[in-house]
Amino acid sequence: MHRVDNKNTESRLLTELQGLLDVYSGAPHQHELEISVGRRSGDDYVSGVDFAYFKHVVESLTRTCGTPHTEHTLWRPFPIQHFMTTLFANGVRTRTDEKSVIEKIYKKTLYCIEVSIQDSPFMLRFKVSAESMTDDHVDAVVHLRLQERWRYLYEAHWSYELTKVMSGSSYEEALASSPTFEFELEVQGDETVSADVLLNRGLDLIGRYNTDGSERSQEISQFSVLVKT
Repeated sequence: MHRVDNKNTESRLLTELQGLLDVYSGAPHQHELEISVGRRSGDDYVSGVDFAYFKHVVESLTRTCGTPHTEHTLWRPFPIQHFMTTLFANGVRTRTDEKSVIEKIYKKTLYCIEVSIQDSPFMLRFKVSAESMTDDHVDAVVHLRLQERWRYLYEAHWSYELTKVMSGSSYEEALASSPTFEFELEVQGDETVSADVLLNRGLDLIGRYNTDGSERSQEISQFSVLVKT
């Protein structure tokens, strides 16, 4: 982990985020750029958020999309999606809806940065992945995820995705599992994004204000570059 004073940490983080954006912009239609919110456990990022926070965000975005004001015209809600993602031993991933396989891909992480926020229970993960379609055969199932997703598109380029996930090594195990709740923001298409904007979008995900209206500290305390190819 990079441990320096807050000012230098943010400056160095922006440099790393620009590097991440350079990788993404090399092939935006083949790469996926996303920010995900996780819980902080010591210095470790734990995927997912608690249900109360998940429910609050879903209700807030649904309310925003249903309110007739200028900001509303920039938002587009989508119907709730139900699908299953399966990871096979040979690295192939499939996504299946109620009727058929939607996609069959290989996915590889190219750049991944995890960020801790001062005095916050949340962490942010910025990640660029490469996705490629494949017709390769599937091998033994390694992991399976049953997903229910709420999606809201902002300004046609920012996809807010909140997903209830039940997972396991088999369909039966996934059905019997306790759900987890994920919150991600994905950049759509070839939108040009600066490092500053990307960081601020991430900070917006965890909220800038406390419930009493006071401003929450959003100083970057540390970050870690996990993958850099």
